[in-house]
Amino acid sequence: MDADILSESLWLFGEIHTCHEADKSDGLFKYIPPSENNAPIKLKLSPKNKVEGFPNYVWNSSIVLSDMLFKAEISVAGKRVVELGSGSGLASISAALNKASLVVATDYDDSVIIDNINDNIKRNLPYDILLH
Repeated sequence: MDADILSESLWLFGEIHTCHEADKSDGLFKYIPPSENNAPIKLKLSPKNKVEGFPNYVWNSSIVLSDMLFKAEISVAGKRVVELGSGSGLASISAALNKASLVVATDYDDSVIIDNINDNIKRNLPYDILLH
């Protein structure tokens, strides 16, 4: 049988490219939420060749998940969220901005990656969310 059983799930990958790099001009990746009430999320990506894995990319899966959160297609309001392999932390930041009660962002035990995630969280989350 030649049926492609995964064809319906391919929309999660979005366009042909499944990962995105930072803008060369300022070194930041900018995610624009699909709602007018939210400011762009600006992410510094971990430097290439200095870390293990792929935290120097933003994957379409985190963009699609963030889109779904901001469009209220799924809700994390009042829920606890854990992101495994956070990379830049886009999905975690999006969950926090969409009123998750607690967000835990995880990745490799590498100070460059973890420090970068923390910097992105501080850059994008209002002070009152960080204290909560």
